[in-house]
Amino acid sequence: MTHELAGFWRLLETNFPLGGPRRHLRELLGSELVNALEVAGILKHRHVADRYPCLRSGGDGCPRVGIERDAGSIVAVCGNEPSECADLELSTTDVEVLAVAPEDLCETVGKALQIRTNVEALPGLRNAYRVGTFIPEAGIKHAIYLVVRCSERDSAEGIDALRTHAADQTFAVLLPTERFVTEEMRRQASAAGVVLVPLLDTVGFDATGLRALGDPLTIFATVGRIGAAAGQVSA
Repeated sequence: MTHELAGFWRLLETNFPLGGPRRHLRELLGSELVNALEVAGILKHRHVADRYPCLRSGGDGCPRVGIERDAGSIVAVCGNEPSECADLELSTTDVEVLAVAPEDLCETVGKALQIRTNVEALPGLRNAYRVGTFIPEAGIKHAIYLVVRCSERDSAEGIDALRTHAADQTFAVLLPTERFVTEEMRRQASAAGVVLVPLLDTVGFDATGLRALGDPLTIFATVGRIGAAAGQVSA
C-alpha cells in the first residue's frame, strides 16, 4: 500500500523538525500515516508530553494547554483564565511525543534516492544538511543537500549559502516542497547547474518504507549542466 506523504512534507517544512504528542500528530496527518511512519522509524518516541497543543488559538495562554494527572487520568486543560476551551481527556498513548530526527530522515531519504549517504548538519547553516553523494556513473559525483526553510527569502538565502559551501562541487538541493521556490530562485539555480528537488514529488512511502517515485538517474540528470535545470523542481 502506498501512503500519501504530501501532508507530511508540508507540515515538516513549517514545523521543522516535526514532533508532538501522538494524538496531535494523528489529528494533523491521520492515524494511518502516523502509525506507518512510526513503524518505519521516521517518527520515533522521545518522551511523554507535559504540555499539549490547543486545538484553537485565543489568548496569551494559547496555543499551549497544561496536562493534569489525577488518579491515573490525563486531562489537558486550557491555559487561559478564564478557560476558553473544554478540558480534553487523553490516554497515556495520546501524550507520548513522536518526533523526526533530521539526520535519520536524511539517511532514509538518501537511501530511497540511491544516494551514498554521509549525513552531517552543516555548521552555521540553519536546517541544512549534507545528505551524501549521488554517483550516476563511475567518475561523476554530485553532492546532495537538504534545506528546510519556511519562507521564500529564507529558502533563497539557504540555497545561496550552499553555493559557497559546495565550492566547485556540482550539487542538488532537496526541499520538502516547492512552495517557497520562486522563479528567480529557479533561474539562479539553472545558471549554476543546481537542481532543486521537492521531496513531495520525488519520495513516497509504502510498506517497505520511503521510496523514490521516479528514477534517481532522471531526478538528478541535469545536475551540473548550466542552464539545463531551468524549471526543474520535480522528477
